[in-house]
Amino acid sequence: MTDKLPEDGILRLNRSLGTPDKPGIDLLRIRHDDAGRMLPQSPSRLETLLVSPFAWLLDELDAKDRTWAPETLDVMTLGTIIHQVLEDAFPENAATPEIDALEAALPDILDAAIKKHARWLSGASWATERQSLLGEALEVARTWAGFLNETGAVILHNEVNLAGDHGGLLVHGKADCLLQLPDGRILVVDHKRSGAGNRRDRMSKGWDLQVALYRAMLERPNEETALTRLVEDGAQIVTAYHTTRDATVLADELGAGLVRVEAASKDVSENAMSQLAAAIAEVGAGTVRLNREGDAKRFEKERGIKAYALEGNPLVAAFTLPEEDEA
Repeated sequence: MTDKLPEDGILRLNRSLGTPDKPGIDLLRIRHDDAGRMLPQSPSRLETLLVSPFAWLLDELDAKDRTWAPETLDVMTLGTIIHQVLEDAFPENAATPEIDALEAALPDILDAAIKKHARWLSGASWATERQSLLGEALEVARTWAGFLNETGAVILHNEVNLAGDHGGLLVHGKADCLLQLPDGRILVVDHKRSGAGNRRDRMSKGWDLQVALYRAMLERPNEETALTRLVEDGAQIVTAYHTTRDATVLADELGAGLVRVEAASKDVSENAMSQLAAAIAEVGAGTVRLNREGDAKRFEKERGIKAYALEGNPLVAAFTLPEEDEA
């Protein structure tokens, strides 16, 4: 297969329909509304574009492996359930629950989250997994309650929609939680069911895309929300990740001085935004850069990025080139 791919690793799509000075098809407009306007990109789609433009293109085309497989308690499902538990255990505009009350309520909260997102997990054969998940949910809830109490934070909103503009590209997303701190700062939190190590590494190397896109949506919104109104009123916005496996909160540089928050000392998105601009220009002109076999290890080492976009779709593997020196 790879001997039929372009040696420079770049697919040039639709060139034959144009003229030498005319670019190929604008791949950003594959998904569009009835009027031909491009549909918004999400931070997760654009992170895929950074890792693998070809995987991003397949996603835009909805070209996925649809082979049937039995239900599994995978990372995505676990993360969704823990997100739901945190949202239901810590409702907006309510006092942080006492630990005893929280622990008493958690079994029912977890059961409701399972029935909402993975009803099959309620079966008798999954009893051991449910018990393990309850232990995890209890620990996450306890430590999050401790963070809220120690910082004096108040939950203003859960599941906050964001939509805005970045370089003419419409972007939409959703923040998990919106906190107001005693000093007036607003903490926009994304819960991650992971440890802090990889995310901290990515931020320190300037390759964290999501923080910058959240800020773009807040500074150039195309719809009004509770959060954009706070920005208009002059509130200082801090974007942060709560990694639930080790109870760590990592923030951008505007989080300096916050209790129990690790704040970056420099721009955590500088390299990611530069690379995104280049990738958007390429796919907008109908060109798709293919991956090479060493990309996954290279991205993790140099950028702190786990290249999940290179997994799960056999077409991505089929269009992956050998390393240049091997070729």
